[in-house]
Amino acid sequence: MMKKHSLIFRNIAPVLLVLFFVSCGKAADADKKGAMKKEPVVRTTQVRRADLNTFASVTGTVRPNVSSDVSSPQEGILEKLYVRENNFVSKGDLVALISSNDRNALIAASRFKIAESEARLAKLDKNSNAFQEVRAQLDQARKDSAYAASMYQPYPVVAPLTGVVTRRYVDQGTLLTARQPFIAITDMASLVVKVELSETYFAAIRRGDKIIMRFNAYPGIDVQGMVTLVNPEVDSAARSFTLDIQPVGFSEKLLPGMMAELKIPVERKKNVIAIDNDAVLTKPNEDKFVFVVENDVARERPVALGTVSENVTEISSGLREGEWLVVQGQQMLKDGVKVKVLPAAGTRK
Repeated sequence: MMKKHSLIFRNIAPVLLVLFFVSCGKAADADKKGAMKKEPVVRTTQVRRADLNTFASVTGTVRPNVSSDVSSPQEGILEKLYVRENNFVSKGDLVALISSNDRNALIAASRFKIAESEARLAKLDKNSNAFQEVRAQLDQARKDSAYAASMYQPYPVVAPLTGVVTRRYVDQGTLLTARQPFIAITDMASLVVKVELSETYFAAIRRGDKIIMRFNAYPGIDVQGMVTLVNPEVDSAARSFTLDIQPVGFSEKLLPGMMAELKIPVERKKNVIAIDNDAVLTKPNEDKFVFVVENDVARERPVALGTVSENVTEISSGLREGEWLVVQGQQMLKDGVKVKVLPAAGTRK
């Protein structure tokens, strides 16, 4: 029986020995892999110089540069209004007739006499002298009415410019005062985006500057615009000035009053070191720093910031052109830590 157990042990022992060494090998491999995983994985990009533009985000409103209210030249009734909103008119077209108060009074008096004479005539004997007398008064009243209507013609009002009627203030038959507007005409070809901007940006804006904007009426469409006018006067109360921006190559219909969101370049710097905003880290004391990689080792580098735009930050000191900047994985790094660098957009070896 003892011989049988001894035989079994001799047969199993080599197998157990093999399993022991295989197990040890796997544990060693696992330790190596664990050691490799301890190296933080980062992605880098090479520091380069670039031109940096800083933008101000503002809102603007579509307004015409050429428009006019059409007003009554005298006090009277708007007898005829030949146009309404969205009608196109050419300069000189007849748009309304204004009946003066004098004309209205004469015609009203004549009509009253006519009505009065007709009422009296209906009550008189046709063969009586009174009938003939009232009949003569009626004929005279009719002549006076015709005379008033022919001699005191309504005053014609014509369009002062070519454009579209964009507003009607009153309806036909309204009694108007002298110089009271009753319609507005807009030259739609003169529409621009009017923008109000802080005076601190005045020196940065030039006629001909290119602007990117979006209209609320057409979401998701970037529209290029050009500055066509920089108003040379600053509002002393608001401390601001206005710009005219003309949409370029935009075929959609614009209407006065539409709103636009604009990004206006207010600062331009040439050939500066600029990096992604996310690459810049902040210490508790508000000091700024970044990480660069030298020979696969992360190095903390304090930096001084210049202009900060929406996506890019200017580095005024602390970085050199050509260095490899950590742009991914920098939040978990410490100075002097060995790192594994993923392939970058540049040609880092």
